[in-house]
Amino acid sequence: MINYLQDPILQEIFTGTAANALTTQLLSAPPAAVTFLVILLCGFLADRGNKRAVMVSSGAGIMVLGYTMLMLLRDRWACYAALFIIAAGIGVEAPVGVSWSAINYPDLTVRAVAVALVNMMGNFGNVIASFIYTVPGDTNHTFGHTFNLISALGTAFFAVFIGLLLRRQNRRLEQASSFSYVEKSDMQQRQRQFRVYY
Repeated sequence: MINYLQDPILQEIFTGTAANALTTQLLSAPPAAVTFLVILLCGFLADRGNKRAVMVSSGAGIMVLGYTMLMLLRDRWACYAALFIIAAGIGVEAPVGVSWSAINYPDLTVRAVAVALVNMMGNFGNVIASFIYTVPGDTNHTFGHTFNLISALGTAFFAVFIGLLLRRQNRRLEQASSFSYVEKSDMQQRQRQFRVYY
């Protein structure tokens, strides 16, 4: 997503300056490096902290800040700084959002389907991202920024909602495991002992 976003924004920011295509392409590297570093850091923190809903919603919130800056500001370097903020938000949200489904299902078939569904949605988002910044007559890319801003807000609220549901599911599992032990199959025992990550 960051690659689809950067090209039209960088072209818009540096149009009419002495920057050529090579310079514009080189300016796309620092935000991508920020994304890489934040992904490494947040992948580590998600594994240690087990607060995935908080991380996804805060990453989406950071992206909302960046898209709001892109919509309101016209200074070149302020818009370029907004790309760093968006890249950091993507770095916070991406590793957790992709891996969350891989750890929350005890049944391997359901887990595989969930991971495939997340990958499918990501690929669908990439297809959409390649078209939302090419609207004819939209020189400030208002449609693309608005679309991404609304998507980030929806992601933040959805992550909080899912986190609350998963926390409630864990409480139910705790209550169910506190009842008297009745002989169950191996699969039922694993599902009873399983705890979701939120």
